[in-house]
Amino acid sequence: MTEGPRMVRMVRIALALLLLAGIVTPAGPAGAQETLTFRLNHLPWGMHTAYYAALEKGFWKELGLDVKIIPGHGALEAVNTVGAGKEDVGLGSVDTVLVGQAKGVPIRAIAMDMYQNPSCLIFMKQSGIAKPKDLEGRSVGHPPASTTKNILDAGLKLSGVDLTRVKVVNHPVGAEYQLLASGKVDAFGGFCSGQVPTLEEKGFKVGAISLKDMGIDAYGMMLFTNDKTLRDRPEALVKFLRGWLRGHQWAYQHVAEATKLVLKHRPDRNMLEGAKFKMILAENRADEARQRGFGAMVDDKWQKSMDILVRAGIMDRPLNVREVYTNDLVERAPEAREFATLLFAGPPKD
Repeated sequence: MTEGPRMVRMVRIALALLLLAGIVTPAGPAGAQETLTFRLNHLPWGMHTAYYAALEKGFWKELGLDVKIIPGHGALEAVNTVGAGKEDVGLGSVDTVLVGQAKGVPIRAIAMDMYQNPSCLIFMKQSGIAKPKDLEGRSVGHPPASTTKNILDAGLKLSGVDLTRVKVVNHPVGAEYQLLASGKVDAFGGFCSGQVPTLEEKGFKVGAISLKDMGIDAYGMMLFTNDKTLRDRPEALVKFLRGWLRGHQWAYQHVAEATKLVLKHRPDRNMLEGAKFKMILAENRADEARQRGFGAMVDDKWQKSMDILVRAGIMDRPLNVREVYTNDLVERAPEAREFATLLFAGPPKD
């Protein structure tokens, strides 16, 4: 055998061994990519910037994934669809995920998206609402599949509010602005980094009571998957997390351009979504992200989150924290530490 053919054969053998070890991934045609479905907690807005960056910049495709993002209408919807195995990954709030798990929904958190819980009650300043107790005898709006209701109810109850004296008004996602402006609800549950800036931009003078104002320290939003998907498709989930984190890195350095990618999927919004994204980034500089990589979680904060819901009677008892979440997948993504380094190095760039 001549030197040339021998070298080619050795290279082919080496590549085959690397493929078997999972160290390199064959490029392959787009049609050969693995499909993965991802259910958002809401219609697209600033908090989803990294996901749309990953989609539009092709970061998931580079990893061999064809990801379909499905807009949502509340985190409870995501818990139900992913729990039933209809979708592969969901984005949900700490309370909807925990309450779902307590009811036997087979899901597990795989990465933290928002370390600080963004939930708050939003109202007009002229309403006279200044503290949680002021909501007694008033109405509060929530979508039927609300992302925030359970944790806000827990905060109100632990603040001494009689929830039987608070009227709950169910409304479609997005209707909260009109309902508040017209006086059909006195307040609604939302995100401090979401609806508050939107209302202020429209000229409304609004106030907000956050979970932090109520003395509540709980996790916020997280990525989760069905137990069967976790067992059967761990490699696809790692690729999903890697693409998402690459999206975060790119968006952090190109906020304006990344915001335009979100607006492509939500044309009724504007560049204010970029400011919201920056607010969320500033709130995501958590110790566990710095120490273990972005997306990593810790037992203590999960336990605190469960204890809040148990004390308020939203959950009957705490769950085994080791069955609630896993860091196994996000810790396999080198981008987790790369993005954490970027996040703590300085402010994002437009």
